[in-house]
Amino acid sequence: MFRLDKQRVKLSSVNPRAELHGDDTEPACDLKFKFTASNAVLDMFDDRLRQTFFDAPRADGLDVDLAEQGTDHDADYRPLLRFREIPTIPWAYQGAGYRLEIDQGFSGKENIYLIKTEIDKFKFVPKEGGSVEVEFRVIAHPNAEDFGSLCMLIQQEIDLTLVPPSPEERAQMEFDDAMGDEEQDEAA
Repeated sequence: MFRLDKQRVKLSSVNPRAELHGDDTEPACDLKFKFTASNAVLDMFDDRLRQTFFDAPRADGLDVDLAEQGTDHDADYRPLLRFREIPTIPWAYQGAGYRLEIDQGFSGKENIYLIKTEIDKFKFVPKEGGSVEVEFRVIAHPNAEDFGSLCMLIQQEIDLTLVPPSPEERAQMEFDDAMGDEEQDEAA
């Protein structure tokens, strides 16, 4: 399951909008994030992705950069890009109930905390050398103060933590969704 712990990311954009909840509108926004990490990040989505898009070095070491020669790597080390022809890989992962934290200082008092966020619209750009650029969207419902702070961070590098819901929280969300569906059926 996708999660980040104080990952250095770029907040690419903040898109304000409103969502309809019945007859009411609720302020919302789409946050787009981008970061580059080791291709091991792909394992959070599917443990076959890394081996699909990257190769391990040959045993004779002839296909490894001189700077990498003699370096000890784990058995899953795969720095060689297999398909240069594929520029971007869309990934359909969606997650709900995530907690988001943007680190804003030493005390934590200025940090931005958003709960019950949704994540989706993932894109991967594999890079030669064993890294991957990851882009994704977070759907959030910030208050006015947090919204202003988010807008001030557009195009800035920030430390982002994303925590998926616990199994208990996921079970509660599924229960709440089922109860909401039953209430809608009864109203119809």
